[in-house]
Amino acid sequence: MRRVLCILIVLLVALLHIIGPGKWFHGSYRDLYYSYFSDVAIPFAFYFLLSIAERNWPLVSGWKMKATLILGGCVLAESLQYFHVHFLGTVFDPLDVIAYIIGIAAAIVVDELLLQRLKKSAHANA
Repeated sequence: MRRVLCILIVLLVALLHIIGPGKWFHGSYRDLYYSYFSDVAIPFAFYFLLSIAERNWPLVSGWKMKATLILGGCVLAESLQYFHVHFLGTVFDPLDVIAYIIGIAAAIVVDELLLQRLKKSAHANA
């Protein structure tokens, strides 16, 4: 069940990127969406991709390791942008790092508070 929910979360984030709800926003909300939505949503989704993989890849087991890998990758990409190396983006913005942390923290909360409880209740009902 947890694996299915992880897949659904990743698909939802992908769908939001395809639909692009930012086009319906106006003014500063539109700017905020286009500046930071992906910086929050992609680390959030990537956390759940790693959660799917952790069964076969024990290195990513546990939220601390997943958070460290994701944040490290995001900060590396942002650092390269600072040096004008266009890798996963072209503009350096130090606020992006805060957005990455928000996305990762949100994923941890969803995973630990919701999905883990679903897992425990499924085992209790079995």
